[in-house]
Amino acid sequence: MKILLVEDDRRLANLVMRHLMAQHHVVDQVTDGAAGWSYCSTFDYDLLVLDLMLPQLDGISLCQQLRAAGDTTPILLLTSEESSATKIQALDAGADDYMVKPFDLGELDARIRALLRRGQGQAAPWRMWGELRLNPVTAEVTYGDRPLQLTSKEYTLLELLIANGIHVVSVEEILERLWSSEEFPVESTVRSHVRRLRNKLQRVGAAPDLISTLHGRGYYLKPSGADCPALDSPELDPAPNHPGNLQMQYLQFLNETWPTAKQACLQEIQSFEALSPAGRWAIAHRLAGTLGMLGLVEAGQQAKHLEVLCQQLPPTLSPQEMPPELQHQIRDQLDQLRQQIEQTLAITSLPQFPESKGPEVWILTEDVTFNVEVSTAVVRHRLEPRVFETWQAVVASLEAESSPQQMITSLEALQPLCDHPLDLESFRAQLTGIPLLILGQRDSLGDRLQALRLGGTFLLQSKASAEQIVTASLLAAHKRTTAGIQQTLQGYPQPLKVMLVDDDPYLLQSLIQQLNPFGFKITTLADPQHFWQVLQSVQPDALVLDIKIPEINGFELCQVVRHDPTWKRLPILFLSILNDPETRQRAFAAGADDYLFKPVLGDELAHRILGRLERISTLLP
Repeated sequence: MKILLVEDDRRLANLVMRHLMAQHHVVDQVTDGAAGWSYCSTFDYDLLVLDLMLPQLDGISLCQQLRAAGDTTPILLLTSEESSATKIQALDAGADDYMVKPFDLGELDARIRALLRRGQGQAAPWRMWGELRLNPVTAEVTYGDRPLQLTSKEYTLLELLIANGIHVVSVEEILERLWSSEEFPVESTVRSHVRRLRNKLQRVGAAPDLISTLHGRGYYLKPSGADCPALDSPELDPAPNHPGNLQMQYLQFLNETWPTAKQACLQEIQSFEALSPAGRWAIAHRLAGTLGMLGLVEAGQQAKHLEVLCQQLPPTLSPQEMPPELQHQIRDQLDQLRQQIEQTLAITSLPQFPESKGPEVWILTEDVTFNVEVSTAVVRHRLEPRVFETWQAVVASLEAESSPQQMITSLEALQPLCDHPLDLESFRAQLTGIPLLILGQRDSLGDRLQALRLGGTFLLQSKASAEQIVTASLLAAHKRTTAGIQQTLQGYPQPLKVMLVDDDPYLLQSLIQQLNPFGFKITTLADPQHFWQVLQSVQPDALVLDIKIPEINGFELCQVVRHDPTWKRLPILFLSILNDPETRQRAFAAGADDYLFKPVLGDELAHRILGRLERISTLLP
């Protein structure tokens, strides 16, 4: 379990921390309440252990602040005060338990176990997965009747996997849960621990794939044979919006969709050769998008190759006039694609979404020493720092399709932008959706206004350490995560309405499935002929358009919307399989606010939609 210890008595803190780590817990330790609040806002913990008397923000106030923010993490308060009034005040503030110093470490263990069981709804100490048994009280692990000797990290990893069961645990989550914020492991470290744990399990009789891999996603326990979870195990039923649960639900959705989609794809291939070059290209283009979104990577690539071949045909050419060599290549590619689709009985892996552009933190200030300090703090948070010398270099990297998770800069470094309005507008457009923290030396209205006009959040540098600056930046970037998006959407008085226009029904179904966890109200449209009446009827808060739609293309729909005074401010995002610079430029010239490639993750699309909405003041809650 991961625990945050907030205690300003360093000797006591070190003693408790060493003891908790010996019990296989992962522990972060800070010495004041303000730092405790920052850590709680940035990281997820299973338990908070707080001293009552803390610098900057006392334990009672920290409890109240956490509960007011909706944090339900169990809290154990430590204090030297024994009065009933203090205990009542602590419990009323939101603490779950209370211990008076000095205390016995054995009693501390028992109280922690009780709080963790209470939080998980767990009546018995044992965790079980088939023949695998783990006792959190004694740290004893057995498979069948054979004991396993595990290291502390291996034990914690196994405990995490059992708690999540068949639901995928990502590498990022493992890194966060098994290592403290002061350690800097990498993905290969996780793979090494998984490999050693698998070997130890196999030596006592477990199946080699008991710990299974979902490539590109993470690890889960395989529910085969005796390794099925007990149906009455409450800890194996995570929340519906748990990331691993959502991934398994999405994979199930893809398999439910595939039989119908398979027949539709084969029918389109059947009609392919009788069509004109433009019709052939349209089918190949649609197949590439559909198959890619369904997770059939190889078939999607074959369809993309077929699309490229079709682009070489003049649009007015009849089927009889096609060059024999090119016609032969197209027929071979079509046969390969048909065979690949026919042989695919089930979808076994999630779509290969584009790699996220990070996690990088970009740094641009004129103070070299400060850049080093901030870079060091960024590394402590397991992110990758990247330092720039000029704002022009930042723009060049953005234009090269590189993008940070967040950016830290200073007013001095951006001062030249303020003298060139066109450059300033371009810079702000390039950084759309990227949290920008702007540092200033003076606490003045002028500096704060300047930071606002630059599109960032102002922070007074003279009063903040490098660690505080990075933490503030991370809190802003939190809005890009699934939890952050859900939290932001909860602030709107009613569900936000999103209208999706695409002629691919399977892509529309997929996007509905992915956006559902965020609470959007989704309207889909496959026939652009009804676009205007549906737009007027639905009154969406955001519009997502494909480019290649029969009869009316996305560029034209975008221009129609932009030319109407009622809708000229409506956020419009393009979602297309086309990723060439010319197409993107045409989209923005038509009035697009953003451009994404297929396939796309639901949380990325949700984040981009919110990024546009938050820049339209009339739609802010």
